[in-house]
Amino acid sequence: MNPPPWLIVPVRSLGDGKRRLAGVLDSASRRRLNEGLLAHLLDVAQAWSGLARCVVVSPCNEALAAARLRGAIGLRQTGHAAQRLHRDPNDGLNEGLAQAARWVRRQDAHAALLVVACDLPQLLPADLQALCGDGLRCRVATDVAGTGSNALYLPPGQAAHFAFGTDSRFRHQQLMAAETAHIPGLACDLDTPQDWQALQRPEPCAA
Repeated sequence: MNPPPWLIVPVRSLGDGKRRLAGVLDSASRRRLNEGLLAHLLDVAQAWSGLARCVVVSPCNEALAAARLRGAIGLRQTGHAAQRLHRDPNDGLNEGLAQAARWVRRQDAHAALLVVACDLPQLLPADLQALCGDGLRCRVATDVAGTGSNALYLPPGQAAHFAFGTDSRFRHQQLMAAETAHIPGLACDLDTPQDWQALQRPEPCAA
């Protein structure tokens, strides 16, 4: 049986993340939200395949400490990648993911990779398994709008060309021939006040 994919989780900052929610949450509330979202993702990862192959990549000391405390690997985002994350979040995110992918494949040259955003409050272990599919094809889990990428599965041997940001679903399709997957728990991210308001409703998010 093949080992599970390495899970890579990018985190910008626990204290400074989710600025777009400033209209509905104060800074202390946003910090608690970021901490809770990371804890939830690590809970899901633990239930799915454990945390020994889970890498949290971040320039944030607090995020790295939280990951290591739970038994995940905390990988510091360094150099230009960390600087660009503050100047241009999308470019910095993609550089950080590339750094993490290189690190993983130095440990395991034939590793499958599963990149998952850290703002998925409805994520379940079964959602991660669903995205991996048969394990042979690159797949991108789109957001509710159908244009973004909330998670990306790369099979063994697949070169990593990360293009997260606006319309990233289409760029991942072009760069890596990624198939699109519509998975509710991976579609419902938390970026805007509208996302926050939708999360307060009892109805599940629809992909």
